[in-house]
Amino acid sequence: MINKKVKPGSPTLHSLWVLLVDQIGLIIKQVLPRSLVLKIPQDELRGNKWVVTSGVLEYYLGCFEPTKVKQIKAHVEEGKVFYDLGAHVGYFSLLAAVLVKGQGRVVSFEPSPENIRYLKRHVGMNDYTNIEVIEAAVSDDSGVARFNSERESSKCNLSTDGNIQVVTRTIDALVETGEIPPPDYMKIDVEGSEFKALNGAHGTLEKYRPTMFVSTHGVQLKHECVELLHSLGYRVEPEKGTCLDDTTELLAYFE
Repeated sequence: MINKKVKPGSPTLHSLWVLLVDQIGLIIKQVLPRSLVLKIPQDELRGNKWVVTSGVLEYYLGCFEPTKVKQIKAHVEEGKVFYDLGAHVGYFSLLAAVLVKGQGRVVSFEPSPENIRYLKRHVGMNDYTNIEVIEAAVSDDSGVARFNSERESSKCNLSTDGNIQVVTRTIDALVETGEIPPPDYMKIDVEGSEFKALNGAHGTLEKYRPTMFVSTHGVQLKHECVELLHSLGYRVEPEKGTCLDDTTELLAYFE
């Protein structure tokens, strides 16, 4: 039998590495005080105070989703407006706030009560004045909906059998009423509600054409999102690589 070697960087090794880091993170979260605050040691968020047990270990280490971070850094400019849909505990919101600087603005959407507490704490303890937190889920209808808050904090989602009720807002309604400024960039990671979020932002996307970083959850949802974005004239590319079939992470922009 031929013993084939697994190439470094292959999906198998990457999956094992992610699993290992996650397990280490869980152990650390179990032994550290829940209120422990340390400073992020590297990159754009270096020196920012962070509640270590608020999320995955990579948040505190400043190395979470490096490909997405690289994409955002390559596109986001000073003085612009960045929407963070599914802000979780604020990692990408803080990153965006650093990139758009004081004259720019970040609008962070998060419906989970626990995540909101950490998000607001990270914003406050680091003295960000250009981040606005909207306590709502982004969808295709403004009202209320059931929300599952009992899953892992980064996986909470809108669900008909959810254990709590949350407010839902549409991007179009918020922009049309002037409650928030039109976006230049949108990061969307809403655990299966991405198509609804895009539908609820249809007019805004058509008029203002923000560059978007979209996480999709499932093949069908990805297909629906890509179709909608193409119908609006967006060019859609994989976050990395060359084939949309091989990724769940999308970069959408106008040339």
